[in-house]
Amino acid sequence: MNILSAIDKIAFTIGNLEVAWYGIIIVIGMIAGLTIICFECKRINLNTDDAIELFLWVIPLAVIFCRVFYVIVRPDVYFPVESWDDFVDLIAIWDGGITIIGGLVGGLIGVSIFAYRVRKKCNFGNVVDLVVVPLLTGQIIGRLGNFVNQEAFGTNTTLPWGMYSEGTCNYLSSVQETLAAQGVAVDPSLPVHPTFLYESIWC
Repeated sequence: MNILSAIDKIAFTIGNLEVAWYGIIIVIGMIAGLTIICFECKRINLNTDDAIELFLWVIPLAVIFCRVFYVIVRPDVYFPVESWDDFVDLIAIWDGGITIIGGLVGGLIGVSIFAYRVRKKCNFGNVVDLVVVPLLTGQIIGRLGNFVNQEAFGTNTTLPWGMYSEGTCNYLSSVQETLAAQGVAVDPSLPVHPTFLYESIWC
C-alpha cells in the first residue's frame, strides 16, 4: 500500500475551490447506491422516480447529521457561537469533520419520511430493506477515501499490507505523531493497520 501513499488528497482545483479525492470517492459511492436502488425498487412496488425521491430525502439529511454528530461531541471546539466566523466553522463540512453514526441517524430519518410518503405502495421495512445494500456499497467505496487522506488507521503492524507515509506525503506521519502525543502506542516510523480497508472488506 506504500506505493500509493504519495497521492495528493486534492484531485483538482477550480479557481480557489479545491476538490478533494475523498469527496469524489464519496460521491461515486452515493451514485453507486442510487443505481442499485433504481434497479431494485421495482421489487417493492416503487419506480425510478420514487428511488430518486428516496435519495433526495436520505442524502441531504445524512450529510447534515454527519456534521451535527461530529460537532456536538466537540463543544470546546465549536461552542459558544459568538460570531459569523464561529457559525461558519460550525457548518464547515468542507474543512472535514463528519461521522458515519450521524449519517446513519440522518439517513434513517430520511427513510422514515419517505416511507410515510409512499405508505400506500410499501411499508417502512421494505424501504429499509431496499437501502441496506446501497448503504454498504457506499461505505465500501467511501472508505477508500480514507486511504487517500491517510487516516482512519489502527496500531502498528508488521503485516505486508501495513500503511505508512513516504516521499513528500506526510499526512499519516503527522497524525501518528499526534496520536503518540496523546498516549496511543503508535510509532510514527512504522506501518499501521489500514483499518478503513478492513471495514470496507467487512461491509
